Amino acid sequence: MRILKHGFLSLIRKPAKVIMIFSILFVVFSLLFTGVIIQNGIGESKKFIRRQLGAAVEYKVNYQKAYEQELEDEEYSKIDLSMSVAEEIAKDSVVKSVNFTNSYGLSSSKLMTAEYWERDGVKEYQDYSYEDENGNEVKEPIYVQLQGQNITEPIEFSEGNLYLVEGEFPTQEQVNEGERYVLITLEFAERNNLGIGDFFELNETKWDYESSETKEGKAYEFEVIGIYDGIQDGYRANQMYVSFEFNRRLREELFIEEDIEVDLDSMVDRIIYILNDPLEVDGFIERNTPLLPSEFNYFDAGKSQYDTLTKPLDLISLITTLLIWVVFGAGIIIIIAIVSIFVRDRKFEVGLLLSSGESKLRIVIQFVYEILCIGLIAFVLAVGVSSLASNYASDWIVENQLLEEESVSEESYYYGGWGEDIFGSVDMNNVAEDFQVGLDGKTILQLFIINIALLIFASLVPLTVIMMFNPRQVLQD
Repeated sequence: MRILKHGFLSLIRKPAKVIMIFSILFVVFSLLFTGVIIQNGIGESKKFIRRQLGAAVEYKVNYQKAYEQELEDEEYSKIDLSMSVAEEIAKDSVVKSVNFTNSYGLSSSKLMTAEYWERDGVKEYQDYSYEDENGNEVKEPIYVQLQGQNITEPIEFSEGNLYLVEGEFPTQEQVNEGERYVLITLEFAERNNLGIGDFFELNETKWDYESSETKEGKAYEFEVIGIYDGIQDGYRANQMYVSFEFNRRLREELFIEEDIEVDLDSMVDRIIYILNDPLEVDGFIERNTPLLPSEFNYFDAGKSQYDTLTKPLDLISLITTLLIWVVFGAGIIIIIAIVSIFVRDRKFEVGLLLSSGESKLRIVIQFVYEILCIGLIAFVLAVGVSSLASNYASDWIVENQLLEEESVSEESYYYGGWGEDIFGSVDMNNVAEDFQVGLDGKTILQLFIINIALLIFASLVPLTVIMMFNPRQVLQD
């Protein structure tokens, strides 16, 4: 207790040196904490973007790369998507489900299309007709895209891009058996006066070489079990969801009819994994990339979009990291130098204490205690000031790096399928709102331990040298 009292009185008697040490520690701590706070904010914002993009990972083929390397036709078939490989990868513990998708096109001359142009809020549907040689008006058949899925809830629905307006999803038994159920768009249902439980026919389209015209072939009857809509305009309004097995059978029949060799393992258009957590995406890709059968196969988890959105954050993170290390390195040198001067200037006091019979350990404890008192006050004030400073920094980052003006064309063509995009959309305004930087309790504790250890080390360096002398030598020096 006497040592603590003596140390406190020593601080009061020498305010100039105390203020000098406090100022140095305060500046170093503030710069260091501001950098750490901004780094934390950047990390949380990148996690937010990753979560918004979703937990979907697609197993794909880079045909462009294969084309540039001028592969032979036989080699092309080896790089196709493989269901057997996909099922092996699906055994990864973080995989929630694997989605196999295929597609097939059918037509109808009786139904009306739901796809349209829109100009100034007016819809112009793509129903076309022509006059035959007798002058009679003939309606051109519409084409319908059947999207086959091996799961009950198609991935576009589970990812939130589409939603059911009416009806329900099929059962797993209906999916596995390839029953002729169908999910149709709200636009298609309204144009053709279809509801849940209704039936309609679609036909295969055959090319008649004699007449050089397309003609309708075999008819398939479907039952409407669900009607869906999108969270925004722009999905394929004629797109319908059916069973993967049903589409597979249609394609198999076509291949047999055309005398084409059937490879059941590659009769899939898309393979998509849904993981338990979006933050597990990077680890999943790293672990399973070696299992892909070819250099032309790869995993896509919205990397291009993620990289585009996080590029400003990466630049800021790099600058902040450099700041942290420069400040930390310079801070260590400065603090050791200042504390060394502070301790060495009191060599005479150390000599007197040693001469009076005070133990070296107690003297060391007193000096460390004095430095820690100054450091603790500087630490607390630096946390508050750096939090305030980092708020201004985050506002600047939000306004100048994250938010960009979006321009929307007055005329758009609602055909191409954002509905095929398995990755979620990221609203940069939400990212900006999430970019609220700050220090949590765990980080403050870690910084406190690091800085206290630094101060103790800085105090012990000169004290160790002094304690190597006997009292007489210290007083003589």
